[in-house]
Parts: sequence; structure tokens; C-alpha cells
Amino acid sequence: MVAGSKKAECNVTVTSYDRSGYAHFNYSSGVGAYKDDGTPKINAKIIYLTEDNKNNIDGKNTSIAEYLASFKSNANTVPVIIRVVGTVGSATWNSKKYSGYGKSNPLTAEDFVNNTSGNGTLTLTKDSKKDYTQEQLIAGGFNTLNTRPAAYNGAECLPINGLNSKIMCRQDSKTKVWNYDSCWNDCTVTNMKNVTIEGIGEDATIFQWGFTFKMCSSIEVRNIHFDDYTEDGCSFEGNDDSSKAEDLSGFPYGNIWLHHNAFDEGMNYWDVCDEQDKGDGDGSTDFKGVKNITIAYNHYIKTHKTNLIGGGDGHATANVTFHHNYYESCNQRMPLGRQANMHMYNNYYSGSTLYSISLRAGAYAFIENCYFSEDASNHYPVELVKGSYGTPSAKIINCVIDENKVNKNNAVGADYLYIGSDRNHKMNNASTSSVTKQRFAPDFDTNSSLFYYENGRSKVTLMHTAEETKTLVPQLAGVLKASK
Repeated sequence: MVAGSKKAECNVTVTSYDRSGYAHFNYSSGVGAYKDDGTPKINAKIIYLTEDNKNNIDGKNTSIAEYLASFKSNANTVPVIIRVVGTVGSATWNSKKYSGYGKSNPLTAEDFVNNTSGNGTLTLTKDSKKDYTQEQLIAGGFNTLNTRPAAYNGAECLPINGLNSKIMCRQDSKTKVWNYDSCWNDCTVTNMKNVTIEGIGEDATIFQWGFTFKMCSSIEVRNIHFDDYTEDGCSFEGNDDSSKAEDLSGFPYGNIWLHHNAFDEGMNYWDVCDEQDKGDGDGSTDFKGVKNITIAYNHYIKTHKTNLIGGGDGHATANVTFHHNYYESCNQRMPLGRQANMHMYNNYYSGSTLYSISLRAGAYAFIENCYFSEDASNHYPVELVKGSYGTPSAKIINCVIDENKVNKNNAVGADYLYIGSDRNHKMNNASTSSVTKQRFAPDFDTNSSLFYYENGRSKVTLMHTAEETKTLVPQLAGVLKASK
């Protein structure tokens, strides 16, 4: 200390994150690039990501997307910590509309094949194996980038090199109609392990882009605000063979921990999808073909396709926990779950406009101590949809919920739905999906070898009542919030 200076002392209380849920179940290696004691793993590489260095991470004009891709070859040996500081944004398309088709932004395969939208320098063909890049579309005159988004107050926002942006022409397997789909500003991370992406401070923001983790394990994303993502905010994909798995050994990728983030609705200014379902981005947080997942303490604000578990009825996912999430005026998919065993507790659903939880394709959800607000009059708090992959099931315990609004669809009977207060109630048919029955016993939620269960209750760090959930979760969920 400098002579004559004064020393000030203050008491600082440090608490660890709540590690309840499937991401940490029977896993002691630390999810992400940190050990469970909060210190970085051995030889962890730490990178600070800012708006200024997003395209020059290492002084060699390497973007953050390209930098992450470079670790694929040594994914099992080098833990990586990406610390996001401030807003890191990417340019996106200028808004562009078309006419003459029955949807709001009608780009059909014929538009591209005939090149009526461009300047004649690029002709796109009906080819399910060929993709067209952002650079090709700009050169062909189909659209231009908006490099001065409102969030930057008129300042120039440069694209992030290496982001996945393309248009794909696909033929519908049933109708045989050719249509285009798109993927804009997606940071694809492949074959990595032990990665933490964390925001520093209160204002860490990923703006107009997002992450897709493919065939990755031990991934943590925390303390980040995702805004105006044009594709997925944060999604995870395993291998397609997981749909045939008869036990957890068929899921080689997993241990995913997504916590203390905020997700505003996305924004896609140039949605070419025939279904017109990407106007506000694609999914906020989606999962398929992976295992051991915890989605906790996140704040979702007016999101549309919020949480997807399984991209189609044939997709399987294993061991998923949702807890202490605040869904504020969201539209749907909180989650939409297929072929998965899921535990939801202490989630607050406020003002959902279509449905909160949708269960399909033999999914089984154990839902306890959640609060479903009644201020959206026409929505279903929970729906069960029977299909070719089996009848889904729900066990709803000690929740604040309007039982009359639970949509049973297709005459789902008592064997598939229980609403009450008996925590140890055994479901007679937790799933009629043959694959799911082989993977998960109907009593997974009361079996300590399959679930964090002890002495007749869920073994978790915090378990509030449903009434407490309504008050506490808005205080706990989101960026830079502390568990209480």
C-alpha cells in the first residue's frame, strides 16, 4: 500500500450456482470449462469477446466462429472459456417483402429458379444437396445487409466472419412441393467438449446471432442476453442414431447447462421459409438427440418458439430438467417435448398466449410446484397430443393450474394424466412409445437410479411452493441473478 493510504474492508458473500438437475446428475467432472468448485479446468483457454475483437480474436483476423471451429481436433483436451463483454452484434438482412403468394413473405422455389428476385447474375436451382451462401445471395441481387441496426444507435455493425448463413431448397416428403428454408447468422460449434460461454457484468449481449452446438458435450452457457437472433438463440444437436437408442449409452453427447440467461424474441428480417415461422427467429433454446440437460433460472420475454425438445416425432432426447425459469408473455413451447423424460419444477408461466407445455410422441413430464398464470384466457397450460409414436403422459403435482384448461386431445385417459398432490403417485403408462419404454421406466421420477430422488421427494437444492414460485422466480431468473 502507498504510505498514508487507508484500507477499506467489506464483507462479500460468494455463493455457488444451483447445480440441481440432470446436467450434473452422476457427473462430477464439472459441466463446461469450470470445475464444480468454480475454478477453471486445467489448461483452460480463456478468451474475452468484444465488439472490437469479434473478427480478430488472435491478432490473425480470426473471428470468434472460426476460432471455436479450430478447436475441433483437440476438443477433449482443451477446455475453452469465452467471456462476452458488452454487446457483440452481427449485421443482418434488410427487411424485404414479396407479393403474389399466400404468406407474408412469399419466396417460393419458382422465385429463385426464375431469378425474378435478383439481377440475373445468379440462378438458384431445385437441388436438395446444394446450399446458397449469404455472399452469393448478395452478389445475385436478392438482398443486402443492414449494417446500421437500431441497437447500435446508427453506428456501423460489421458481420461476424464465419457465421453460418445460407438458403436451402428442400422438397417436402409428403407434398413433393419444393420450398426454401434459411439459416442466418448461426455460430455452429461442432465436436467440442468442456466449453463455457459466459457474460461478464449486467450488459453482456449476443445481438442478431446465436449458437448451435452439434455433437458437443459438457457445455455451459450463462449470464448472457440473447436478442434479435435470426435463427436459434442457443440450440444443441446430438446424433440422429439416438432416436433408436434403447438406453443412455445410445446418447454419446450431453451434459448441457443453460442458466441465468435472458432471451428476448428473435427477429428475422428476411424469412424465406414457406411456413413463415422464422419472422421472430427460430427456437430460443432447442435440443434433440442429447442427454442430461438443465435449463434453469432463465428469463424468456415474448418469445415465440421458446423451448423445443425433439425436432420431430422421431427424435429422442433423454433426461431434461427445467427449473426456476420465468416465461413472461411467451407464445408456445415451454417446452414442446417429444420422446423425452422431463422434470419441470418452480417455473412461472405468466401470460402465455397459445400453450405453455405441449407433450407429444410418448414424452413423459413430471411437473411439480409450478405456477401457471390465468391472465391469458385462451391458452392451454398443458396439452397432451397422441400420435403415431405413442401417447404422452404428465404427472402434475402441487401446481397452481386450471385443470379445466388442460387439453387432453384424442381422449387421453387417466393412465396418462394425473393432477394432484401425491408426489409418489405411479403412472401406469408413462409412455406408449416402444423406444421410450425401453429407455425409461414409467417410474423414472421415483427411482433414485434414474433420477435425483431421495426420501420420497426430488433431491434438489431449492424447492419452493407454487405460490412462492410466482413471487420469487421473477427475482431469480435472468442475467446476473443470485439463487435464494
